[in-house]
This record gives sequence, structure tokens and C-alpha cells, in this order.
Amino acid sequence: MSSADAHNFRRTVNRARRYFDPLPPCELNPEPDEKQNLVNVTGITSVLASEFRATRHGINGPLDAHRAAAWAVKNLEALAAHEAGEAHAAIVKAAKADLAAAADRGTAVHALVEGELLGRPPLMLDAAAEPYRRSVEDLLGWLGAEVLLVEAVAFSPGGGYAGTLDAALHSRRLGRTLIVDWKSRGAESSHGCYEKEVAQLGLLAACDYVVVDDAGQAVRCQLPDLDGVAVASLRPDSWELYEVDLDGALEAGRLTLAAWQAVDGAKRVARRAKAKPITAAGAREAALADSAEVITDAFPGTVVDEVATAALLTERQGRVLAALPPVDDAFKARWRSELAKVPAPKRHAQWTHDDLDAIERAFELPFTDAPVPAPPVAEVVELVPVEGPVVEDHGGLVEPEVLRMLRERITKLPKGARIWLDLWWAQGIEAGHAWRMGRGSHVSERSYCTSLAGYWLAVLTHHNAGEEEPDEDARRVLASVLGDVALMPAITVGGCLGALTLAEAAHAAALAQAAAEGDVRLRKDGLLEVAA
Repeated sequence: MSSADAHNFRRTVNRARRYFDPLPPCELNPEPDEKQNLVNVTGITSVLASEFRATRHGINGPLDAHRAAAWAVKNLEALAAHEAGEAHAAIVKAAKADLAAAADRGTAVHALVEGELLGRPPLMLDAAAEPYRRSVEDLLGWLGAEVLLVEAVAFSPGGGYAGTLDAALHSRRLGRTLIVDWKSRGAESSHGCYEKEVAQLGLLAACDYVVVDDAGQAVRCQLPDLDGVAVASLRPDSWELYEVDLDGALEAGRLTLAAWQAVDGAKRVARRAKAKPITAAGAREAALADSAEVITDAFPGTVVDEVATAALLTERQGRVLAALPPVDDAFKARWRSELAKVPAPKRHAQWTHDDLDAIERAFELPFTDAPVPAPPVAEVVELVPVEGPVVEDHGGLVEPEVLRMLRERITKLPKGARIWLDLWWAQGIEAGHAWRMGRGSHVSERSYCTSLAGYWLAVLTHHNAGEEEPDEDARRVLASVLGDVALMPAITVGGCLGALTLAEAAHAAALAQAAAEGDVRLRKDGLLEVAA
């Protein structure tokens, strides 16, 4: 029986994967609750995880710290060319690079096993899975597997959890029906079967039902009668199969669930018990308030002069407006409306993120002596990158320090470069492809990378200001990422920037920086690449 698409039963809650059951009631679940967020089994078994440590150069420490240090030593020269915040972010990402590669490899190997089990081996195999093909074929041939379920979603509403089991099959070789978990190990790693994996299999085996596809309709059905569970450890050169006693796995799963519930419950109780903090600033404010009461009692009629305070603020706003270069009345009115949102004078410790954003909007003055060129009227043409359609992959949030440093660099751009940057920003909006990062603190990796690419393209174009077509090199950089479509007259530089995916934007930023610094070379096809 084929499995239903697991994606239809998952959602993200506070950046964590959760499962839900939207199917109508039946005997296996008489009262389904679609709003129930069932914890992923991998989240439950995380209570069994421990910190990985290693000894390198005589120092024992966290494995991630060793990875970050090794990468930084290897890339010292490259790091020296970056701002401190950007270099810091690169080192942090390097520490997790091995884990990210292992996750990608695991996904690729799972797809290979699934295709082999269903008799649909992939025509184009992921490069990460290619070395494992022989081990997978050898293991499945040895098992003599009769497939029962593949990538099936299993539910335990009563236990508060759910998960996706890799496969349930009957082995003709062993004469037993098993749930099998495929684990890809690195070429240098050892085979093994770990406590966390056993507990996860026990939790899945204890589920009440699975969801399968019945003639295009998702329905609930019982798990097959199991004789046990197993971990299949796969390396490029070999495989090992670890059968696990079913009762032992079920007990391990039960204890792990109880441990997770205890930890989760303890966190909830601790959060409720936590009182509102008493801060030094708050204590001073309280003392001042007490003093004010004493003064008021001693001198009746003494009040805080709110009118005088408002007058001072208005006078300050007027001085700022008077210092501005000549601008039209509409812009002044718009600026005054932003300024009105600035909070009244109060202690810095009391400012909220909204207050800070309002201050930044009001006092970030993008004025120049020269007029900003108007965006050309152009036909909006949908951009299609060379390697497939544009994907809205925004990534996670950028580190605040990295964001601050890029904003600081943008504000220090020469006037001519800022004009180009503002022009491209207007072009992106005109084309329906806004690309520049906003003024708030929550900026995605994609917005950061497109802004970084725009920054270096503006620097490059400013260098060519005396030429007839100063933005020609900017277009050539974008064409090296998007293809010849970026050279079409009807498509603006700003529209191209807004069409970049996260990966393309990072590539464009690196290429634009290299071009601005003279570290690129021209390929035979007329496009650019970073010089070796």
C-alpha cells in the first residue's frame, strides 16, 4: 500500500516541525483534533543527545569549536578581507557545515532507498547518494524485502507525538516483519546503532495508526503486525543491519517520551514561576517617583510641565527641518509624519524595538545635492534563471551585527554610488521585484545578500561614472548569474536584483565585489568569473 504525502500532515510552529491529523473521524481516531500540534519523534529523542567532543592538538573541546577553529585557520587570509561581523558569521556557519552536508547526504540516500524499494530508481541520482548505490542494492537484495510501507506518517494522538517511518517491510531472508530506519554514515565513520535511534523506532512502533494513500484518498490504517525493528547502517563500502528487540525498543521509547514530557513540563513551570525583573533603571525611576511625591506633598501645586516638554521637542524638530537641504513640501510632510512617531524623551532602557525603528526612519535622511534619476519606463519581463525557476528561498535571519555593518557601509557610499543604489531600488519596485533590506532588525539572508550585491554593484558602477554606459559591468555581473536575459534592454538592474534567489544573490555579491576590486576575468562566452 502506498504512503500518503507526509508534507500534507506537517506544519511549522515556532520554527519546529509539528504534525496534525486533518482526516475525518474513524474507528482508529474517533475524535481527531486538527489544531493539535503533535511533537516530532526526533524532537522527543533529542533528550538523549549529548554534546560531541573531540581532542585536537592536545585540547579537548566541543566538536563544533574544533571545526570552526580549523576552518578559520585554513581561511585566515580570506577572513582578513572581511568586516569583523561578516567574518564572525562565516566562522559560525563553518562549524555547522559538516552537519548540513550530512543532512543533505541523508536526504539523498533516503530518496535512493525509497526509489529502489518502490521499483522506481532515480534516473538522475544525487551526487551525494551515488557512492551508496551499491551498498543499498546489496542490502535490499540480501533482505529479500517485500515492501509494506515507505515514508509513512505514523500518529500517536494520545502520546502527543507523530513521525515519519522510513519503511515497514517483510524480509524473506529473516522471515520477519520489521520497521527499518536507514542511516547513512560517512566514508570515515563507523557502523553503529545508537540509543536515540532505538528509542525513535520504539516510539514509531507504538503509534496508533499510519496514513496511507488508497486510490488517491488519504486514509488511516493500522500498522502491520511487527516482529521487531531494525537500524540499517549504510556506508559507501559496506552495510550492517542491527535488529532490535521490539519490547526493548518500545520500553526505550516510553521512557524517552516520559523524560521529554518531564523536561518540557519543567520548562513550562519555570517560565510561569519567573517574576518580572527588577532593573537598575527601574529602581532609579521608582526612587525619582518617590522623590516627586515628597516634593508635591511639601509644595502643593507643583506639577510636571508637559506643555514645556512638548515645546522643547517641537523646537528641536524645527531646527532639524531648517538644517535640511531644499526639498519639496510633500517630502517634508511625509518626513514630519515619520518624526511624529518618534517617542517622547525617556530613558534609553525603556525604548522598544518599535521606538528604535521609528527613530531610525525619522533621522535616516537620504538627501543628496543631485536629483535622483527617475527609473526608466520598461516592459516588465519575468526573469527565468539559467538553472530553473526563481524560488522564494529567503533563508533564516541575518545576525544583527552583520546587518549593522552593512548598513554602516551603505551610508558611507559616495553620493554617486548612492544615487545608483536608490535608482535600482526604485526599478525593483517598478518591476514588482523589491530587493533591498528594510529598516527593521528582522532581515532575511536573501534580503541581506541582494543588498550586499547591490552595494558592490553600486561601487563598481561609480568607478565607471565617466563612461557612456556606466552600468554595463553591473549588467555583465548579473548576466553571469542569471544568463543573457540580464543584458536585455527591457530589464533593469533593479529588476534583476529582485529576481535573484538566495544562492544566486550570494553568488552575485561575491562576483560584484571581485569585479569592483579587479579580481575577475572574462570567459570565452563574454561572462565573468572570479579570478583564481
